[in-house]
Amino acid sequence: MKRKTMSSGRGFTLVEVLVAVSILGAGVALVMGLFAGGLNLASTSREYLKATLLAQELMVERLSAFELDEGEETGNEGRYEWEVKVERYYREEEGIVDEENVPLRLYEVAVNVTWPGRLGRKKYELVTLRSAERRRITVGGTVGGEEGGGEGRYPILTPTPQPRPPR
Repeated sequence: MKRKTMSSGRGFTLVEVLVAVSILGAGVALVMGLFAGGLNLASTSREYLKATLLAQELMVERLSAFELDEGEETGNEGRYEWEVKVERYYREEEGIVDEENVPLRLYEVAVNVTWPGRLGRKKYELVTLRSAERRRITVGGTVGGEEGGGEGRYPILTPTPQPRPPR
């Protein structure tokens, strides 16, 4: 009968166990890093989603107003700071349209939302144009003395707001 010794091939050596444990450790560390990166991306995505929804809400609020008032407005919602700018939009090309005879005016509405991030401030900007009907002009009489014409006379112009047509 043969006697079995410890080196007969059954079991693992210490070096094989150390290599297997180090490979397993590297795999676990890699999976944990991917998991942490996924959580970071989810958090960043949530921040951008909240900023987008806030910007859209502010934009719809301004665009649904009967009249646009030019100017700036600022505020904050939690950790998000916002700014809304409404200003007349002019084309840079000269001589195309006589501004006084145009029935519509264009306004640029810009909403900026900022918030603190891990590597500095983050920003989301939403910009659009809206047309607004110019107020109609009604003639209320003449200035310059006598009725019936003559030089130096011109009509009194009074702006009359017109309601929006139903949709």
